[in-house]
Amino acid sequence: MENENVQTVDEKDFRYPGPKPQTKEAGLVLLADVVEAAAKTLPEFTTARIQGLVQKMINKMFSEGQLDNCELTLKDLNNIAKAFNRILSAIYHQRVDYPELAYKQSERKQKINEDTAKKQSHKPEDKPDSDKGEDKENLKRLGMLK
Repeated sequence: MENENVQTVDEKDFRYPGPKPQTKEAGLVLLADVVEAAAKTLPEFTTARIQGLVQKMINKMFSEGQLDNCELTLKDLNNIAKAFNRILSAIYHQRVDYPELAYKQSERKQKINEDTAKKQSHKPEDKPDSDKGEDKENLKRLGMLK
């Protein structure tokens, strides 16, 4: 039983009404737009899913005749698919899940480094008088002190 509140979607409402691509560049843009939009709908981004999606979308555009007027060869389509796979895999690559223990150890190391840096830092007034003379000479050399 269908829900009466759910509207049906007409695919024609989302189709470009203009002419089919006339140049290789226009065909490439069409494919890039279609593949990029479809990639955003993937629930999980794995290399296999991305490759399957790219091949499916290129095949769909080819079989629908969208590429008939743009002189893209099958070799071109294969190269385009490879490039899309590489780009989308780089954009949607999987990240490594770091275990909680490694995160806590990282925090501990950062705190130790911060404490060490605080101990090693000196305030300008803590400098010996000989260092203050060197600072004045350096500032003169840089033109910041006359």
